[in-house]
Amino acid sequence: MKRVVRGSRIVLVALALLGTGMSQAVADSPAEEFERDAEEAIGKMQEGLSDVQKSLENLIESLPRYGLPRFDDDGNIVIERHDQKPQQDENAGPDEETPEI
Repeated sequence: MKRVVRGSRIVLVALALLGTGMSQAVADSPAEEFERDAEEAIGKMQEGLSDVQKSLENLIESLPRYGLPRFDDDGNIVIERHDQKPQQDENAGPDEETPEI
């Protein structure tokens, strides 16, 4: 009787281990593992492309913008920058008037 009990215990433990192994094998089938890896790769690619897009937008914003070329009264070709702040005359003084005390 002891042999039968021991033998049945071993069989039960073996079946339990096989059962968890089989369920693990079924849960991680190659198709599911591939799908999970593909979804992870797609997510990483989307993050990377988003970073590239932001970098390109920053680059475009930092580039100077120019108007159409034109001739001035002296015959010179003038191409104005649209994003350039007007240059101040060194002798003109500050833009805001400072109150005198």
